[in-house]
Amino acid sequence: MSSMNGDDDAVFDVTVKIQKERIRLKLLDRDDVPVVERRLIQADGVVVTVAMPVHDVGQLQRFVDTDPYRAELQGHLATLVQRYVARVESGAGVTTGRKARRDPRPSLKRRQKGGDELGLFGRLDALATARSEGQLYARVHALLEQFEIPVEQFIFAGFRLTGESRVPAAYRYFGACDPQWLQLYMQRRWYMIDPFYSWAMAGSSPMPGSQLVLHTSGQRDFYARLQASGFDSCLVAPARMAQGKLFGVFIAGNAMPTEAGERALLRYRQVFRALAAELLDWSAKNLARKAIAALGLTDREIAVLNLLARGQAAPEIAMELGVSANRVYKEFYPELTFKMQVDHISKALAMALELGMVFSL
Repeated sequence: MSSMNGDDDAVFDVTVKIQKERIRLKLLDRDDVPVVERRLIQADGVVVTVAMPVHDVGQLQRFVDTDPYRAELQGHLATLVQRYVARVESGAGVTTGRKARRDPRPSLKRRQKGGDELGLFGRLDALATARSEGQLYARVHALLEQFEIPVEQFIFAGFRLTGESRVPAAYRYFGACDPQWLQLYMQRRWYMIDPFYSWAMAGSSPMPGSQLVLHTSGQRDFYARLQASGFDSCLVAPARMAQGKLFGVFIAGNAMPTEAGERALLRYRQVFRALAAELLDWSAKNLARKAIAALGLTDREIAVLNLLARGQAAPEIAMELGVSANRVYKEFYPELTFKMQVDHISKALAMALELGMVFSL
């Protein structure tokens, strides 16, 4: 069973039910680089998404050919490729070729004094204003290129918790990497044992991949397959949001021998730390924007939630908004609980905090 979905940035968007799971496929083409997205919604509500910037039809075809459900999704996957090819042929914002891999070794050229820092901070600041993941990828790629950072592939992984559970309710992998590895991640359900998630929860500093503790044979297979996909060397930089519900890791990799490659990456550990924080912040804001739009919340309703997050009660909220406390109780609170499908305003606030729509002091 399948259904077409609506998304302003999508040139293809379909959801297919396979047994007890749902698969959503999207091709997004808003800015610099188109992005293909595959979302798995499990029966228990856990959502696992992989997203990949697409540079050419060969790369997209590899992503399609390695899909775990390619037999069940055959017709939809073929349409996805056709839509991409049509966009390429029309010249409608997609690229037709992929830049060759550059030498992962750092350049020996010297830069003008002070140029590195100013340029780097400017590149990092530009990430916050990216309008889409495609544009976000292009800006990360430009930063790595400009400063000749020894990264050939990278992945940003985000994890979202709900309630008191320490098991994520949502995983999102955005990867400028081998598409087969992303599909294998889904097929093997490695998100259930992901050692990068463990480091995102426990760690605070960038860690060479070879130093991660791999407790199970599944985790060792996970890491071996990652290395075989071009991450012979990698550095894992964690980030966490203040609310304690969103975690992320930036995984930078290259094909250099492990010892030399990790040593080269460690020279840029502060850059990777900053990238992890900026990408997590962008992801959190994007999640909040989408949640607000999906729920149809107004600016006034967001204002009410913000005041609640600051610990203000109905009389104080009424004073802030220039209305009566009775109106807050009888109109504002019921509107919020109805739209957010909860039975109490405290649950609406908890939901808003979890989704990053508001922040508590």
